[in-house]
Amino acid sequence: MEKLRISFFMADSYPVFANYNYGFGGTEINLFYISRELAKLPEFEVNFFVGDYGQRAVEKIDNVNLIKIRYLNPVKNTTFFHKIIARLICCFYLTKDNSEIYLCSTASDFFAYIIFFCKIIRRKKVIFRVASDLDVNGYFTNSKSVLGFLYRFALPRADAIITQTQDQKKFLKEIENLDSVQINNGFPIEEISINVSQKKTFLWVGRADPIKQPDLFLELAKALSHL
Repeated sequence: MEKLRISFFMADSYPVFANYNYGFGGTEINLFYISRELAKLPEFEVNFFVGDYGQRAVEKIDNVNLIKIRYLNPVKNTTFFHKIIARLICCFYLTKDNSEIYLCSTASDFFAYIIFFCKIIRRKKVIFRVASDLDVNGYFTNSKSVLGFLYRFALPRADAIITQTQDQKKFLKEIENLDSVQINNGFPIEEISINVSQKKTFLWVGRADPIKQPDLFLELAKALSHL
């Protein structure tokens, strides 16, 4: 039986696969887990377009084919020249890749390139996974920037949109008049031998960014200071 080919796109996911001590976020981790689980199934062939971290052009980790887009690294290659070349290489790969389904996440110009070359030109299916409330609350679609223009072009043309929460699903319908499928984030959890009820401290992991609402954790700590 011929395998169904699916390609993921998230440049910063390579350090997760390679176990690098390099900055990445929850979106990169989620797509890492999803692609690995799909690659375990015999009916799928999974590719993953990633950034340039000095690795080989193509690597296979956990049965996922990692395809490097040269010069696509926001830390190492920051010049305008590098950004343009990386995008040209990306678009070239998208015209040659033989996948049937493409999955990307977060609002970016790459989402628009995938829609244009894979959906419009090559008639393939594109799935967009919402990574943040900003992707659905009008922040990008109301923007007058180039990214805002590209995002307005790409979002309604996706074959399917995946939201993570009820609020995101609601925002997307009310603000963009688009339907979505809600799939909550899932993470594999090893068996815990620690008695959590006896713990006196909690660790919050995340960026100190307003969208993450770290102030709520401070308020929670104050409210529970008597415990």
